[in-house]
Amino acid sequence: MGQDQGPYGDQDGFTPYQPDATPDAEPTAPAAPLDPHPPAPYVPYGGATQDPNAPSVPYGGANPASFSTPYAITSATGSSRWLGWLIGGVVTLVTCGGGGIAVLADILDGSDTPTTAPDITIPTFSDFSIDIPEIEIPEIDIPTPVFANDLKRDQCLIGTGFDPGSNAGLSNLEITSCDGAHNAQVLEVRVLSERDARDYDFTDGDQGNKSCFPLFSPAQKELFRGDKYTLLSFTEMVAPKKGDKVACLVVRTDGKLYRGFLPKG
Repeated sequence: MGQDQGPYGDQDGFTPYQPDATPDAEPTAPAAPLDPHPPAPYVPYGGATQDPNAPSVPYGGANPASFSTPYAITSATGSSRWLGWLIGGVVTLVTCGGGGIAVLADILDGSDTPTTAPDITIPTFSDFSIDIPEIEIPEIDIPTPVFANDLKRDQCLIGTGFDPGSNAGLSNLEITSCDGAHNAQVLEVRVLSERDARDYDFTDGDQGNKSCFPLFSPAQKELFRGDKYTLLSFTEMVAPKKGDKVACLVVRTDGKLYRGFLPKG
């Protein structure tokens, strides 16, 4: 037999792999450099218990820095104070209208404290009085009603119902001067006795002659001889009683006014 040969023979000087009796150790990989900003650990919703002192992580893993805190200033200096006054000036401008522009202009001028404020004038009210002009009410002379029992001889009268053809009766009697125009003159007055009052008949057309003519003087009787004057007589009551008067009047037959005292001269 020839010399010993490997399984691959000796072809072209190739030396087949022969494993070492002691295997080499696995190579050690170089250590990775430390990350200065390691990622925050993922905490699932409702996950494990966290340290109570650890910062709160909002749901969804948002960055806590993205949540803002309501803006409030308890004290401010420098630029923070300037910003606070600027915000206050804008509010004043909105609420006060044109009056706030002057305040805002002082703020923007660079001073920390506004030097002017809008003048607010509060009106004052004092007691006032109303002068009510005095109105003079004219005095109305209301004549005192005159009745037959009020009359006396030689008085002159004005009123209504003196026309001899009127049946309305005498009314609105007033005593006036005989020198002026008047309707009638009282020639005589008869005071009725008890018998006279009982016998007095208001409906008798000749009752005036019965009561008055016995009292007239001859000059007074002459007034009725013609048709210029007429005798009128009346009492206060239709059925008079003792002590009532019968007034004996002379009037113009045509009902017109006349002047002067009768009988004349």
